[in-house]
This record gives sequence, structure tokens and C-alpha cells, in this order.
Amino acid sequence: MVMQKFKWFLNNMEFVLGGVCAGIMMILLFLQVVSRYVFNYSIAFTEELALIFFILSIYIGAVGATRRKQHLKIEFVINMFKPKGQLVTAFISNIAFMITNVFIIYGLVGVTANLKKYGMTAPITQIPKWIVYAVIPIVFVVITIRLIKDCTDIIYKINKLDVETKE
Repeated sequence: MVMQKFKWFLNNMEFVLGGVCAGIMMILLFLQVVSRYVFNYSIAFTEELALIFFILSIYIGAVGATRRKQHLKIEFVINMFKPKGQLVTAFISNIAFMITNVFIIYGLVGVTANLKKYGMTAPITQIPKWIVYAVIPIVFVVITIRLIKDCTDIIYKINKLDVETKE
């Protein structure tokens, strides 16, 4: 039973983490609204943390979208082809996405390193900015891993189609 729950968590990790980040963001914003309008006092750090959790929920959600094949693609072009052509087009799309990710990861690693090097921190919470920014290249690495898995599934499906058409 515990193993099933752990397996479910691994399969849905990005949705759980994204939901937790969005939930924390909503709680922080709710606290800010209540403190401002009920107690006439502003809690300074809540807006900054809410923004951080908002950004995290978006990027973590992007991993889930990639896993569900809901990432950016031109569906009407893919649907113009027969099943094998759709698979090949999806494969090419994934490769283009992975190449783009490599450039993004490379750029973000440099930005993150500079933020760490110069000791940049968030103004109110003093959280080192490199920690927040480091999540983004990690997310793109995970997205790339998901795309690689999708490419292996596509290759399997193409081979299966080839075998079926030969029979």
C-alpha cells in the first residue's frame, strides 16, 4: 500500500508540488489581504514569497504539461499527417524542444551563477536569488528528461506500426 502511494506520488509529483506552491501562494496572499484590510497592517514578506511560489508553480506545472504532451506544439500541423507521420512530426517537435531547452539551460545556469557570485538577495526576505533561479534550469532538465522518455515511446510506436503494416 505504501509502495502504491509512493509510485502514485512519483507519477504525479509535478502536479502535487505545483499545487502545493499554488496553495502556499494563495495562503500568503490571503494573509496579506486580511492583514491590510482587517488589521490595517501590511506584512511585507508575503508579496515577495507569493511571487516566488507563483513562479515555482508555473515552472513545475510546465513539467506536468510536458508529461501529458500538452506542451507548446502546432497540433493542426501534426494532424495533417497519417499516424506514422504524426509520430515522426511529434518526434521532430520533441527534438526541437530539447535543443531549445539546452540553450535555455545554458543561459540560466550563467544567470544563476552570476546571482550567486554577486550575492543578490530578495529585498525583503533576503533569500538568495540564485536559489529561486536555480529551480528554473532544473525544471528544464526535467522537461528534457520527459521529452526523451516521450521520444522513446514514439520510436516504440513507430516500430509497432512498421511491424503491423508488414504483416
